[in-house]
Amino acid sequence: MTDLEARLDELKRQPAVSAVVQAAGGPVYLVGGSVRDLLLGGRLQDLDLAAFGPLEETAERAADVLGVRAVLLGKEPKLVFRLSHSGLILDLCPLDGPDIETDLRRRDLTVNALAVRLHPSQSPVRVIDPCGGLRDLEQKKARFISETNVLADPLRLLRLFRFSAVLDLIPDTESLALVRKHASLIVRPAGERIREELLKLLGAARSLGAVEAMLEHGLLETLIPEMADLRGCGQGEFHHLDVLDHTMTALACLEETMAGPEEALPEFAAPIQDWLSRPRHPAVLKLALLLHDLGKPGARTVDQDGLVHFYGHETAGEELAARIAARFKLSAA
Repeated sequence: MTDLEARLDELKRQPAVSAVVQAAGGPVYLVGGSVRDLLLGGRLQDLDLAAFGPLEETAERAADVLGVRAVLLGKEPKLVFRLSHSGLILDLCPLDGPDIETDLRRRDLTVNALAVRLHPSQSPVRVIDPCGGLRDLEQKKARFISETNVLADPLRLLRLFRFSAVLDLIPDTESLALVRKHASLIVRPAGERIREELLKLLGAARSLGAVEAMLEHGLLETLIPEMADLRGCGQGEFHHLDVLDHTMTALACLEETMAGPEEALPEFAAPIQDWLSRPRHPAVLKLALLLHDLGKPGARTVDQDGLVHFYGHETAGEELAARIAARFKLSAA
């Protein structure tokens, strides 16, 4: 038995997976990031299963067996039934198309367009990979499946960088060209969806490269247009960088400090690590850093001696940051 077969066999013994497989009236597939994470050896806590047939009946039968509720998420035609059991979250969704390969070809990135059939079982196990995702995963490449798919859901522009950061992948040249071409579309998705992708991106241990690539290809300033004025905003003799480059340099320094607080701030390393261990704290800290000098361009003055000042920039920046927080549906906290 291969490592993949062993991990898949272990997964199928999970009560939630077993209940869905037994309740389904037809084939059931493990799909998307779940397959990718299975191949990478990561811990699987969130599973995506795709199936044919009446999903509501399948989900309700499985929920009855498990003694839990099947929670309906999403809207037509992308309804998802979520089951939570023993620390495992399982999302049951319909196939997008007449067969599994059509479904996979309609997804965002090649590394997410993977599937394994759970039922009926296969031996040996075969990874269904119509878009070359296995090769891209091996080569650590993030690649869009098609321009059509990007246009169908422009949030995928941001997902290219999110997965690059989280999985340590490098976006390919053609995908970056599509980002530059269609960056203006990133304002279309709901603020909540943008927020989730952005915080997941910034939550990666090393997100600087992805943020810089977003900046280089026009996505960051389209997503946060308030940052556009930072470019070229000089800060006088006490700063060798404009506000934008200063912000990117500060992000690099922050990530270095977060990676090893015991070296930079040994006296405070323990409470810093405790704070950073809490959900979303690293991402929110990085977002705050990206926004921390937004008020400088509007507050910039030069006195009679040629000295640059930014009086009141913190108040102006607070107002801009609050506007961005509302746009991305961030919590009041």
